[in-house]
Amino acid sequence: MRNTHSALVLVVCSVAVSLSATAAEKRMPDIVVKKDGTRVEGRVSDEKFRDFVTVRQKRTFVRVKRDDIEAIVTAATPLHEKFRYDPTPKYLALLASRAGKVIPLEEAEKILSQTTKHASKTEVADLLLKALRLRPEDTKEVVGANIAAFEKKHGARAVVYESDHYVVLSTLDMASVRRIAVRMDGIFREYSSRLVFSEKIGERFVVKVYRDRREYLSTGAPAFSAAYFSSRDRELVGYKTSSFDEMFRPLYHEGMHQFLHFYVPNPPTWFDEGLAKYFETAKPQLGRRLAGKPSYHVGGIDRYQARYVRDHQSELMPLPKLFRMSRQEFYTVNTSLNYAQAWAFTHFLLESGNKRLKQMWIDYFFELRDGATGEEANEAVFGKINMPGLEAMFSEYVRRL
Repeated sequence: MRNTHSALVLVVCSVAVSLSATAAEKRMPDIVVKKDGTRVEGRVSDEKFRDFVTVRQKRTFVRVKRDDIEAIVTAATPLHEKFRYDPTPKYLALLASRAGKVIPLEEAEKILSQTTKHASKTEVADLLLKALRLRPEDTKEVVGANIAAFEKKHGARAVVYESDHYVVLSTLDMASVRRIAVRMDGIFREYSSRLVFSEKIGERFVVKVYRDRREYLSTGAPAFSAAYFSSRDRELVGYKTSSFDEMFRPLYHEGMHQFLHFYVPNPPTWFDEGLAKYFETAKPQLGRRLAGKPSYHVGGIDRYQARYVRDHQSELMPLPKLFRMSRQEFYTVNTSLNYAQAWAFTHFLLESGNKRLKQMWIDYFFELRDGATGEEANEAVFGKINMPGLEAMFSEYVRRL
């Protein structure tokens, strides 16, 4: 599964230090699709020749006349377009996830295998995108229906505000909603700058913020939550706390889930929650703004989590077991300690100062981004390392937190 490419260049950093995959980064090949249905795979040259495109392959160069080209598919190509020319089960499952639907890989394979063998790949893909309502216009309709339902339910109290990256639906006043939009656009930029995918998110995410906890819970929110992300409805939901600033901690956490699941719909739970808690501590830097949005310090020490994981160090899961925990296990058995350990291990990989550990995290993310299951990512990244040695390093890091 180690076909990494420039769809993701991970930047894990504090404000002053960053690390990208650089020379270790690999890319899946570009695909030049010709009008006659044939394909040329390789690396499309950046040079701008008027009459032809140059495709660099391992030991040769291939020139393709521009007049013969139907499409060029690269890492930056939107997923629905990639699927049109390369209809794979992985792309179908991910497109479904982005539309708030669930199509397991096994079912995606079955759907594709049952399509007619006499149609071209693009015809098959277009048929499935339309039938399953997975086109960009279909997902926009979902957002529009969400807005209409919110306005119908809350009437004159409903506030709808579109920012650069979010549609904010709220029962707060417009001034508060604008402040929320500015903060969320700022943290979105932090997500993007640290997890840089070539394919950009071309749609606005929905975030709902209710005026108080009572109204929040009346919508069916989880009883003990401060905010949540619904993968089914593709929305982030929270409420205004007594402290306006404190409200954002759970929103940053759940917003990371929303961002990550756009690209990786079923990440391992330790990875998903560890990364969300890593961003949960983000704090705006006074006086530092870019395009009107705050800049953040990310990756700080969560003092509560640090103390909790130190005090319960003897009860921590062996790392291989943490890596393989199902969502049900993670959320029902020693839940608080599971969150603390996932955060501490994520912080250990990203902030210990050890470049090899950071590279493990980067490689793990590459594996997930390229369609690996959690088990496949575990084997690819952690399968051949000295696990007792890694456990010992992590234990020492926890003691020093």
